[in-house]
Amino acid sequence: MGTDVEIVRRAYAAFARRDLDRMLELVDPQIEFWTVTAEETGRDEPYLGADGMRRYFADADAVWDELRLVPHVFESRGDLIVATGRVYARRGGQVIDSSAGWHWRVRDGRIVYGRVFRSGEEALAAANGAPGTT
Repeated sequence: MGTDVEIVRRAYAAFARRDLDRMLELVDPQIEFWTVTAEETGRDEPYLGADGMRRYFADADAVWDELRLVPHVFESRGDLIVATGRVYARRGGQVIDSSAGWHWRVRDGRIVYGRVFRSGEEALAAANGAPGTT
């Protein structure tokens, strides 16, 4: 299926197309996915498994008029892939153009864990073990 970074890149592409079927092929049936969108919907738990990914796609469409994830840099750190880039989002008259970061773990060719950070710096700090960032 490809390297872990390639698998993560394919997940970003699937999300950009809102291709849920392709995303479900790329993620483990037990995926744990923490997002800012969840916070926007009042969730304090991750999206879990295939049902969680379906819910995430629905929540993203409900919360945002537009949501584009643009990772620029991918770093492999052991079993952790750290991606940094930008998020472009629009909701009503509000436009967001901000730094973003992501953590990913891939096992046996499928994504088992994902977490979205509000900035690339926060994602890098968490990857480096900074207190209060994981």
